[in-house]
Amino acid sequence: MTTPNESTEPTISVFYDGDRSAIQLPAAIANNDEALKSTLSAYGIASARTAKVQRNEDGTITLIKQAGQNGASLAAIRQILEEAPAHQNPAIALYLQLRYQNWQNALTPECLLMMQENIRQAMHEGEIEQRTIQTALSQLDRRTPLPLSRPFAGF
Repeated sequence: MTTPNESTEPTISVFYDGDRSAIQLPAAIANNDEALKSTLSAYGIASARTAKVQRNEDGTITLIKQAGQNGASLAAIRQILEEAPAHQNPAIALYLQLRYQNWQNALTPECLLMMQENIRQAMHEGEIEQRTIQTALSQLDRRTPLPLSRPFAGF
């Protein structure tokens, strides 16, 4: 016997990228990829829209986050960072060069005059990079934080 709040419609267990607890969804929604993603997105799992739907042999469904604006896994981020070319802000590189020359007692006024154009160029490029970083940080600060779907382990 069912109560007024229970449904007799069959449900399918949907797991979201490593979550151990399943979300029970009506089969009519779970069997349609777009409806599934739309439903989960409406209930606060924003990265469900870009997730890959994996239909398992046992009848369950697993949504796997995809790297991108939403859903970048730590492994994907680490790989991107490891594959990125090495880079150092030109102003910092120049500072280190001048500091090394100072340790070697090779930093003279004449040396600084000869490096004047390199100093200006490094300052200019360093300021551009600093503005780019500040812009990125301010854009991140303006983003609305998303709540966690589950607590951190240990809490």
